[in-house]
Amino acid sequence: MRPLSPSLLAAQRDPSSEPVVRLVFSARIAETARLRWERLWSAQEAQSPHAAALTGAATLLRFRVAGGVLQAQRTPNPGPGSDFGAWAALEPAAAAGVGAAAAGARALVAFVGPDGVSVRVRESVDDGVTFGSATVVATAGAPVGFVALALRPDGDAAALYTVGATLYAARRTGGVWGAPTAWPHAVASFSGVSATYAGDVDLALAGVATGGGKRLWTCVLGDGDQYPPGQWGPLVELMAAEPDSPVSFSRPALVFADRPRLFFVESSAGPAAYTRSCWTALAPGALFGSDRWREPVPLDVAGSEGVAAVASSSHLWLSAPTLVWRAALTPETVDVSADVLEVETDDGPEGGRLRVTLRNDHGRYRDGEGPLAEGWEAELRVGYRTSAGEETVRWQRYWVDGWREERGPGRSTVTVTATDAWGLLAGWRARRQFAWPGGAATVFELLAAVLGRAGLRLVSLNGSAALGSLQPAFAIHPGVDGRTAVRALLAMVPDALRFDGAEAVASELSAEEPPSYEYGAAHPWLRLSPEGVVSAANRALVTGSGVSAEAFDWTSVEASYDRLVHIEDRNAGDEAAAAARAATALRRLALAQDAGQATVRPNVGQELYDVVRFADAGAGVDVVRRVRGLSLRFRRRGRPVFELTLRLSPV
Repeated sequence: MRPLSPSLLAAQRDPSSEPVVRLVFSARIAETARLRWERLWSAQEAQSPHAAALTGAATLLRFRVAGGVLQAQRTPNPGPGSDFGAWAALEPAAAAGVGAAAAGARALVAFVGPDGVSVRVRESVDDGVTFGSATVVATAGAPVGFVALALRPDGDAAALYTVGATLYAARRTGGVWGAPTAWPHAVASFSGVSATYAGDVDLALAGVATGGGKRLWTCVLGDGDQYPPGQWGPLVELMAAEPDSPVSFSRPALVFADRPRLFFVESSAGPAAYTRSCWTALAPGALFGSDRWREPVPLDVAGSEGVAAVASSSHLWLSAPTLVWRAALTPETVDVSADVLEVETDDGPEGGRLRVTLRNDHGRYRDGEGPLAEGWEAELRVGYRTSAGEETVRWQRYWVDGWREERGPGRSTVTVTATDAWGLLAGWRARRQFAWPGGAATVFELLAAVLGRAGLRLVSLNGSAALGSLQPAFAIHPGVDGRTAVRALLAMVPDALRFDGAEAVASELSAEEPPSYEYGAAHPWLRLSPEGVVSAANRALVTGSGVSAEAFDWTSVEASYDRLVHIEDRNAGDEAAAAARAATALRRLALAQDAGQATVRPNVGQELYDVVRFADAGAGVDVVRRVRGLSLRFRRRGRPVFELTLRLSPV
């Protein structure tokens, strides 16, 4: 149950308290700002290696190698009307990768000398007005392919570059570049590298794995945050295409904006050939170096060189020789609270819905804008007017999936419908095969990876031991949606999942859990109809890899004989594992029973799976149930309504 202040708790128990409903729509999805790109410049230019950096004084620096020359462009306070067409030559360079980074007034650009083997860095300390002469950071024994830069605020830096199938890192400390060292990982080849500094040196890389498959990876070079200085983290796969697939990945561009965002080029040499940019973002709260990235989304940018990406506190910028785009990072918001006429929610174990009716006689709400824009986030808050003023708590977040306008004599309304995070999860479908061998990841890690593909995060609150220890073999086939995959994983453990906005909370629902709230003398119910329903099964048989085990509800078996559910689970490798799976199956069936419902004046702290008591000594009622569904109703017009219906199950 959500914590409530004493004044809010008192108000919800007072029948005379005035309800308060707040509803705000914003251009976000799963806590990530939706980017509305503004095209500032475009031109017909040749594709070429390029990079960008943004200084502390909001000066956009762009670099490219064209005609065998490193060229630069400096644009203070870029915006509509800025000239992005003029370039200044710096010095001769090989047509290889370019990297750039900036911090405060300092900016660095890394490139490959005309000899093809020397990695050079030029530096500016005056916001890009002038650049010093080049410093040779390293001289390779073979042609350099790609380069990247990461810059700390104190001026220390790392230059990354590829030679064949090896990535090297040279560190600058106290103004002195050290000898380059090779990373510990093995790949077959590279098709791009990008780096940025965020406590460690964080990298995105594209190329071909040693087995021949095309890959997009992330990796971390420690600098004291996640890893000690100089220590490499693991190579983490974000995207994969098998050796016989025509799809490949290249030119990653990593940027830390409102959250880590990654742009890259995806190409196909198949019958329907294409080359396009894509973007992805790290799921809320996830560590860089994890696989919690949302499914990449195509971006309407063509070209094999992709884009460079930089960010300020307010905007994200994309740059290429052919374009400059920007998008605001602060989501647009629309507070519709004053126009709310009716609200209905229905939240259950595998999905929640919002339906809200707004007055629109002022014509404020229009197709494609605000509440009538596909995918916008709706945050519903409910509460009461208390002795401390208007107090509300967040009930849930939903995402718009439809709307309908109604007009009549003297009235105009708009009804908006939205789904909760289960709907976002159902909207993700696997584009390829995902497979984890037994022992590779726990159920918690597998759930987090699937949820991350929909941009959602996972936390455990009183989760079971199996959630963090069971490491099953698991696969997601192409076309399978995220909700189906999550159901399959949850069937293996005695945990339930509920969403709080974009955060999924996994918890084991103990039959011994005490009530968190009581309805009765202090908070009377309006209607109560407890029920008892026989479970679909009282005996579970699990067969695994040469083993089997059973679980029984002996009270039910003795009362009405056995009703069997049979589960085949190849992950059950011993009797203990099979027995645990059988017990989990019976427990899930018990919790799925309908044990009645109750309608109450809304307890705004109530959450899915809370255990509650209904007690009235005078009426001889003392019932303990678990909340398996909540339906909230609010109506301002006509006969006012503010009530909450709880669908109940056994504890």
